Amino acid sequence: MTSETAPENLRTFYADPDLLRDRQQTYAGAGFAGWVLERLDLRKVGDVLDAGAGVGRFTLPVAQRLADRPARVVAADLFDGMLRTITRAAVQRGVTVGTLVADIQALPFPAGRFDLVLANHVLYHLPDLDRGVRELARVTRPAGVLVATTNADDIPVAVIDLHRAALDRIGAPAEPAEPSTFSLRNGEAVLRRSFHDVTLHTFRDQQVFADAAELVAAYRTTGRFRAAVEKTGADLDGAASQVAAEWANRQGGRLTSPIVMGAFVCAGPRPTASSPRPS
Repeated sequence: MTSETAPENLRTFYADPDLLRDRQQTYAGAGFAGWVLERLDLRKVGDVLDAGAGVGRFTLPVAQRLADRPARVVAADLFDGMLRTITRAAVQRGVTVGTLVADIQALPFPAGRFDLVLANHVLYHLPDLDRGVRELARVTRPAGVLVATTNADDIPVAVIDLHRAALDRIGAPAEPAEPSTFSLRNGEAVLRRSFHDVTLHTFRDQQVFADAAELVAAYRTTGRFRAAVEKTGADLDGAASQVAAEWANRQGGRLTSPIVMGAFVCAGPRPTASSPRPS
């Protein structure tokens, strides 16, 4: 687990909607949300929960796809600033989205409430992952679906490599990388404890940075950068700029970073004491 995925750092690293939006463009690839939704059958979907919705990367496209029917889309997040951002964007796009401050580990909804539940790039933040997944299964209808997205744990990421190189340049230690609690490698086992059927779809893309300055700008949006600057007081921006420029020179000015993520599509929520059972 890195500093950005550690639950205790959520408010520091994820409460700013603008920084989250910029970071998603770096890590996630522009077409990821659409790619995920294309793998779902939305024809019979009415009620949708986007749990840990952030700035609405999935909430808004879902609401637009369901705008021609009496569907209800709800975005839940720990931070009301994120939810206000979603509300403004929904008005601009002419769609209706309900919002609620809520914790995935204790969702304030009755059992079997939603046809489609989304939990995208959020489950690795949960202090009690199994409890959170059980809650998501609880609010999913017996014939409903949960979609949970996450990253590959073994793919180099340019901004993370730059972070470590910049820290090395100023002589500061980098925190050791720890495996994610919910990744493409281990996510299925977690989800199968609460769902009968789990299918993984893998997304591959590439982030291309026009020059060293664009890579450094992406790095500045990360919680790693802000935390390290606060901790060391050093010119980490300058060190990162030097390193990125050296990389660009070696690579003929072209800087790239692979993107490997995936979507677990889960059906057949396992009943709990408070979950409805199929008739």
